[in-house]
Amino acid sequence: MAAVLSRALGCTVVALAASLASADSLRFRNLHVFDSRVAQGLNELTRGPGRLLGTSLLGGRFGRGIAYRLEGSGSITMLHNFGDAGDGAEPSGPLFESSDGNYSYGVTLVGGAGYGTVYRMDFDGVVDILHSFAGGADGEQPMGNLILATDGAFYGTTSAGGAAGRGTVWRLTTDGAFAIVHAFDVDEGREPVSGLVQATDGWLYGTTALGGRKDNGTLYRVSTAGEFQTLHHLDTDEGAQPVAPLVQALDGSLYGTASARGEHQVGSVFRLSPHGRFTVLHSFGATQTDAREPAGAVWVTSDGALIGTAQLGGGGSGCNRGCGAIWRLNGDGTMEILHAFDDASPGAYPRGGLAHTAPSRLQGTAAGGPISAEVGGVIWRLDRAEQ
Repeated sequence: MAAVLSRALGCTVVALAASLASADSLRFRNLHVFDSRVAQGLNELTRGPGRLLGTSLLGGRFGRGIAYRLEGSGSITMLHNFGDAGDGAEPSGPLFESSDGNYSYGVTLVGGAGYGTVYRMDFDGVVDILHSFAGGADGEQPMGNLILATDGAFYGTTSAGGAAGRGTVWRLTTDGAFAIVHAFDVDEGREPVSGLVQATDGWLYGTTALGGRKDNGTLYRVSTAGEFQTLHHLDTDEGAQPVAPLVQALDGSLYGTASARGEHQVGSVFRLSPHGRFTVLHSFGATQTDAREPAGAVWVTSDGALIGTAQLGGGGSGCNRGCGAIWRLNGDGTMEILHAFDDASPGAYPRGGLAHTAPSRLQGTAAGGPISAEVGGVIWRLDRAEQ
């Protein structure tokens, strides 16, 4: 598998080099430590030309979240403080950057008319509200990533609202026309918090965190015209609460994680084949040092392995159930912990996905961890020791 096709962030992503495999040859370090007054609840990073963009749910001047830029030098540039009058508040997903790097797009959980917003931010951090959710049938509390689909429109999800109050899939065109593509019904799942990915067949694929036959969540697809299909209802032994975006590999399969339940009650990794066959690849928690409760999207490496993060587990010291981990699931089914977070340095409980910023290099975010209540989160990097 030479590459991963992922429109979750609107781009084609080259696969991570297979050499990022052994914990013995890797180096982990924190690039930036946020004060808790500046940032809390860091979202997934977005890779831009020579820089990384990020948001946090809370913190900043108004306590309602920030947007920032991590420069190539490692310094942080604050771009926007959310929560001022008329502004969105509590940015609840990663940014999508335009191909020219001039604008970034995202969503806030609340603010605007009260039920969340879709916004555009320029290079200097000036924000324009593109849509303010009105609640009810219009949708409430947008979460997750935006995608720019092949028809040129943005698509996303709201975790609540819609005709049945169970969430929606929505579309926003470049000229500002907003429409509900699908409102989830009682049998289709609820709380689609993960966002979407457009697969090579043109359909938009996603998950619901709850609902379905066992209330464990579902996998679904929807066309840009609104045709909807539930693909799989998660059973208890398969996992529950899939809250991360799906990722499509070049073989056409979709990969994802469930953050709860499964064989050991702490989550799983799964695959959905192009023919709709669902397979659990790993149930977390099989050993004392295994990862637990994955919540971010996975990466597929050039040798067919999966790499991801988990909020708990890993065997690090100082946390009741482990401080979280970066893990690798090899093609033969064996699990490696590439890094276990602990209480020796700031940073723990990683929730977001991964940014692949150079060959054999990953970057991501984590919460402050147990070391100090004054730490609001960290940006970390994992790469080969010789880099």
